[in-house]
Amino acid sequence: MFVQTQMSEENVLLIIAYTFSEREWSALAETAIRAGIRPDYSPLGRDQFGREGRRYYADTPEQIASLGRILRGNFDRVGRFEPAPGVGRRYACREVRHSGVAKGCEEFDAEDDNIAIVRCGIIASQNGWFGGDARQGNCGPPGRLARMFR
Repeated sequence: MFVQTQMSEENVLLIIAYTFSEREWSALAETAIRAGIRPDYSPLGRDQFGREGRRYYADTPEQIASLGRILRGNFDRVGRFEPAPGVGRRYACREVRHSGVAKGCEEFDAEDDNIAIVRCGIIASQNGWFGGDARQGNCGPPGRLARMFR
């Protein structure tokens, strides 16, 4: 999943996401609902890689703050997510590439898998990755198969 956030001139947080996965769409919708954000979205069509795109809107300062708390951080004045330290289950956000071997990985804490999927999508966007895959655990060294392709 790839999730970009930005603040509009009207102080609405735009949540722009792309994925192939219905599971990831469900995680984003459930996280939005939990933050008090309407689950309806504007379709964006497909990106150049064929991923479906959707735009969600956090219309009020309360919704924006609530989403920040749920994701364990906050959004700055341009809509960039700034993580805060937290306690929860440990997740590894592994870089997903359109082609080739991905090497990026970033660890964070989240309350549950849905929140981890969304937060990983934001991490992917902020790191310039094609997407991110959230899995419980640590980044650790790559497995044997990944080392073979280095």
